Amino acid sequence: MLVDLVMKLLVTTCACLPSLLVAFATATAATDQNKSESSAQSANAAVPRPSTEQIAAWIAQLDDNRYLERELATRNLLAAGDAALDRLLVAANGDKPEPADRAVWVLRRIAETREVAIRRQALERLAQLQNRPQVAAGALEALAQIRHDEAIAAIEKLGGRYIRGEFPMQYGQYMTPRVELDRAWRGGDEGMAHFRDLVGVPQVILIGANVSANGIAELQQVADLESVWLYGTKLTEADLPKIKNALPHVSIDYRRGGLLGVGSIPSDNMGPATVGHVQPGSAAAEAGIQVGDIIKSFQGEPVKNFEALTKMIGRHAQGDEVTLQALRGDKIIDFKVKLGEWKTAN
Repeated sequence: MLVDLVMKLLVTTCACLPSLLVAFATATAATDQNKSESSAQSANAAVPRPSTEQIAAWIAQLDDNRYLERELATRNLLAAGDAALDRLLVAANGDKPEPADRAVWVLRRIAETREVAIRRQALERLAQLQNRPQVAAGALEALAQIRHDEAIAAIEKLGGRYIRGEFPMQYGQYMTPRVELDRAWRGGDEGMAHFRDLVGVPQVILIGANVSANGIAELQQVADLESVWLYGTKLTEADLPKIKNALPHVSIDYRRGGLLGVGSIPSDNMGPATVGHVQPGSAAAEAGIQVGDIIKSFQGEPVKNFEALTKMIGRHAQGDEVTLQALRGDKIIDFKVKLGEWKTAN
């Protein structure tokens, strides 16, 4: 009976042995990897910043007649990073082909780092290349993108909203890339300086934002700007000449901020002001205006088309009470409406 017990213990131990060995090997490998990573980090931390003399020597070795020496110098300069940027630029603009090629190669590799500050410095040197216009142009474009990203981050921190171009599934229409500012905007006029660095933003929308004409004038630095909406801001019609003078090639849509909440039939640009859409919860919806109604007059003034109606509404602010007449079938209906408020699409 004792023999049977011993045999069972031996069988159990043998069956478990492979699993135990695998676990031991895994733990050992993990320990070795941690030690390796720790050693690498310690080694990197211990590497001193190369001196000016060392960097100059490596630059000189780029023209060595021994291939391995040129390779070693290239790798050392890459490891030196931002400390070698100025010397690399001189070599890149030099008249010796191989040192110039290697210096450009190192600058481009440094410009790929994730550290934005070092990346920016490397790109600034690449932008100064004298005999490589394509590389210099690419560096300038990359620098512009960095400034754009930083500007967007600053604008959003101040309460703005950046919307990239997209195709909303529910509408099937392309949404223009734009920046929207509303009452949450905390940047005032000073914050508008961030707009100078925007790239590929053709539209800026201000709805209720606290910005003066001087702040709007900052938008003249936005190279791709095509249109500006000014709805319900503190700006008045008296400010428009100054704004249009600052932005002569930009379409300015100024409205005091009142919103009726109706849209036109897309294909009907010339005819009467036929209601093609009523925004749910809007002033028009609450007043009982319906799709298919034809707006005949607004505040006693005849309405020729939807464009004319839009301009009439734009003269009024949120909360203004207005009257309008609409033709529904063969009946004229009078409406008294308290205008609502424009809001951003948050």
